Amino acid sequence: MRDGPVTIELAGIAVAVVALVLAPALHYAASGIALQAAAGVPLPRQERYLSQLAAAAANRLTPGGVGAAALNVRYLTRRGSTGARALAAVGVLQVLGAFADLTVFAALFAVASAFGLTPHGAGPRLLGEVELPALVVSRHPWLMAGLASAATLLVVCRRRTTRRPQREDRLSSLLGELRSLRHRRRDVAVVMAASASTTIVLGLGFVAAVATVAGPQVWRQCFSLLIGYMVGSALGNAAPVPSGIGTTDTALIGVVAASGLVMHQAVIAVVLFRLVAFWLPAALGLAAGAALRRRGAY
Repeated sequence: MRDGPVTIELAGIAVAVVALVLAPALHYAASGIALQAAAGVPLPRQERYLSQLAAAAANRLTPGGVGAAALNVRYLTRRGSTGARALAAVGVLQVLGAFADLTVFAALFAVASAFGLTPHGAGPRLLGEVELPALVVSRHPWLMAGLASAATLLVVCRRRTTRRPQREDRLSSLLGELRSLRHRRRDVAVVMAASASTTIVLGLGFVAAVATVAGPQVWRQCFSLLIGYMVGSALGNAAPVPSGIGTTDTALIGVVAASGLVMHQAVIAVVLFRLVAFWLPAALGLAAGAALRRRGAY
């Protein structure tokens, strides 16, 4: 008599595993679309996907997304973009990506509150687990984006002997490229939509990882876990360590534990999620970077 519920639960877990595997793939596909929209030059579809995997590997070595930003600038310049346009494109990705994340967070919170989709008391527990003082800082990812863009500008434009007029020309070109975005509203909209998609699909991958460990009933707390994922990721990435290694894991474990799971389930879920969505793409990114170098894209 119990075969039916067991079969349904196994099917739910299988669906969660598939969703967990698909989430990173969709995340990097959306990242490639955002890069294409911001670039202003045509990019081969396969290359832009590989470039985002390579950028993920670079991000594991540098804090604040500096590694990915520098790699994206190099890729765009190798594919026909000017230095100023490439810097402007990367700056747009950073700033609009941060704004898209804030928009998604506000929308999720508003919908969950309006329709009662967050279990009673879950919100305060989630915020308590990730510490409110640090959360205030993490709600300003544009600050990290600005630092990343500035660092990229210094890395790419630095020369042993650089005259002041040359620096002024670069700055003028960069500002001109940024102003030109007013006439590329469709590209700005695509960057926003694709950036929001990267966050949503990875958040759903996080929920899928929890459902794989704790069972499909976890999907009832989807909104709570999505909100907690965004808060925990922002908090972890705000720390001055490469890709929030350690800090993000700790924050996400707190988020899962606050949703009502026992601690060992929370640890297993987060480890599983980080292996599939964080470390595996980085490993693939090393191979992707090597392939792009052979093509002359780096």
